[in-house]
Amino acid sequence: MRAHLARRLARAAARNGTGAAPARRRLATASTARPTTDAVALDLSTTKALTCHNMMCEHVGEPCGCRIAAFLERRRFPRLETLSLRGAGLRAVPDAVLRLPRLRELDLSSNLLLEMLPGDLAALECLEELDVTATALGDLPTGLFRLPRLRRVKADAQLLVAPAGWTVGEGALERTGGGRWGDRAKYAGALDRV
Repeated sequence: MRAHLARRLARAAARNGTGAAPARRRLATASTARPTTDAVALDLSTTKALTCHNMMCEHVGEPCGCRIAAFLERRRFPRLETLSLRGAGLRAVPDAVLRLPRLRELDLSSNLLLEMLPGDLAALECLEELDVTATALGDLPTGLFRLPRLRRVKADAQLLVAPAGWTVGEGALERTGGGRWGDRAKYAGALDRV
């Protein structure tokens, strides 16, 4: 009986273009450990898989921040450097984003309901570029400009108020070459190359 079932599974897998072995392996290795992925760039702006299906949620039928957070927490992305959450319908930045140790580029643009960035954005020490255009942000947190490697912040015109050590460019704030934080960013980059 078992051999018959195994043959049927193999035939069905062959018809579908998938192997039966991976399914068996997945059952055999299921554990409490979270899977890791070596992805360096991730674009969650166009995926339909993060559409909310919870009828009790106010975001049903739309991309949902809780689904995005669950996706990022379910998997580990130790090497992720670029994350696009463009137009994901976020009201807040998921905490899981703040636990991406190597994140260099973060695109939060076109999240029309995003009114505030988290205060603990300083956890993203490797962040170099941030895009918050077309959001409902009233201001940028001052702690944002203390990030050692941050060099460019794309934002709407009303947010383009340059703190010390920064200049207003074309639709963005850019760190000037010198100054306390600029030197720290160069030093941090030199340490990475050693």
